[in-house]
Amino acid sequence: MKLPDNTEMRRLAIQVVAWLAMALLPAAIMFAVTCNGEGARKLMGSEWYLIRNHCIAYFVNYCLLVPWLWGKGRKAAFLAVNVVLIVVLNLGMVRLSSDINELQGEVYYGYMSGVLLYGILQILSIIAAVAVRYYYHTNDLKRRLAEERHKSTEAELAWLKWQLNPHFLFNTLNNISGLVRTDADKAQDSIAQLSDLMRYAVYDTNRKTVPVADETAFLNNYIDLMKLRLGSNAHVETHFRIERNVPVAPLLFITPVENAFKHGISSSRPSMVKISMESDDNGIRFTCCNTNYPKTNGNRSGSGIGLPNLERRLKLLYPDNYSYEHGVRHDDATGTDIYQTTITIRP
Repeated sequence: MKLPDNTEMRRLAIQVVAWLAMALLPAAIMFAVTCNGEGARKLMGSEWYLIRNHCIAYFVNYCLLVPWLWGKGRKAAFLAVNVVLIVVLNLGMVRLSSDINELQGEVYYGYMSGVLLYGILQILSIIAAVAVRYYYHTNDLKRRLAEERHKSTEAELAWLKWQLNPHFLFNTLNNISGLVRTDADKAQDSIAQLSDLMRYAVYDTNRKTVPVADETAFLNNYIDLMKLRLGSNAHVETHFRIERNVPVAPLLFITPVENAFKHGISSSRPSMVKISMESDDNGIRFTCCNTNYPKTNGNRSGSGIGLPNLERRLKLLYPDNYSYEHGVRHDDATGTDIYQTTITIRP
């Protein structure tokens, strides 16, 4: 037989204390009011005499019959054993009733009514044992389910973030490889900057959250690195306003920024990327706009997992506290299509 764990022992101890309190409380109140120790002792004995069979019925069911019979679907055996238990517990009262039967009828019927009430109270004790056992059982199931969901969420988030890092590295190395051919000195500076970026991406992001100021510093470094290879026809604008340095999931905003440079910059047409992020008591609001020059099927890089991963991470990390909007709109003033991503995280 498996020994109860610490949790089960604590639960059992709480119930024992509760039953002892029911037996001792009337005597304690009597002693506090009358200071009659002998009377309190006798009352305590009487109370225990009245409550002991209910206590036995309760704990036999809680510790043995509910987990061994009721919990395993053997309802008929559970009911049969409890019928036998109630009869055994009340044998003394049944024998006494035969003696009282020789007395006046009203006395006998009054006594039998008391026996019936006594049996009903024992049945209620059994029902209470079933209810308490199943209350704990239900709570345990909910706790285990929550733990499993938490473990599953943590594993999925780790997998999603693992996908982001190689994707980011692949795109950044492509940029530096293009810079090596045009300006070796800037390429060296960019490699040093990439080292700082990767240090953040690999080490700092092992935490569940980072200060939003760290995330904006990472984005600033990344944007500066991307700007090195842009032509004169590209305009990049950033605005970061951090009034409250709230914690945020790391690498949460890099995907829209990557896509803005990938699909928003044209070598032959005017191009624009505007990125802003604000953090205050109302939460975090991130906006990324770029001219929309989508790549053709034969000119695509990456695996296309960035945006689905971003949305999945938002659902896992901020299930009821975020909004995510993205899509293309036409700008009548410039006659170009603008792709805009807006992410809002509420506190």
